[in-house]
Amino acid sequence: MRVRQTQQQHQQPRQRRRQTEDHVVDDLLQQHDPLDEHEQELVVAGLRALAARQERGARRALAALSAVLASLFTWLTCEQLARPFQMRHTGELRAVVGGGRLGPGLALAAQAAALWATAAAMMVGENEGATTTTAAKPRAFAALSSLLPALYWSHAMLTHARAFLTLGVPWELAWLPLAPLTLVAVAEAARQSWRATRREVEQLESARYDHKRV
Repeated sequence: MRVRQTQQQHQQPRQRRRQTEDHVVDDLLQQHDPLDEHEQELVVAGLRALAARQERGARRALAALSAVLASLFTWLTCEQLARPFQMRHTGELRAVVGGGRLGPGLALAAQAAALWATAAAMMVGENEGATTTTAAKPRAFAALSSLLPALYWSHAMLTHARAFLTLGVPWELAWLPLAPLTLVAVAEAARQSWRATRREVEQLESARYDHKRV
């Protein structure tokens, strides 16, 4: 109980400081008069802090979601390797998947690796908007490792539709190719949005003008 109260006491001043910074920025932006140099610095600093907080929260959420989905695909990989085609998603496509028993297992393993790489890239982050090699490599690996299995499973589903015309495309299995690929794409789109926001703040900072209130 005391530990929890201590944590709350430490968090409250931080929350109040954030609210104060946000209110200061809002008040300054609503002014009709030109901002002086100090006020411009406050606006830029407040916008940069707000963007950083939002990016940090989104990174943590995407990392957690990627880790959960990666755990699922890791389990599916183990099930396929230990009990081939006993799960519904692989059993239904057993007659049309390529690579025999090993093909589906490798596809699932690649998707799991792509999701783990996405989670790692979200946690590594970027330093002041500069793309780092540490963050770029997991992103490139995740993109490739989610795209190739998506093509593999999509081909299997279309082959299943052609082989069993009365059954059609097994759309209930669409999550198999799309879930990892979609999450990787969303993470990359979010990263591009964060970079754009940082560039806008930098442009705003470089566009500051000299003005002093009389």
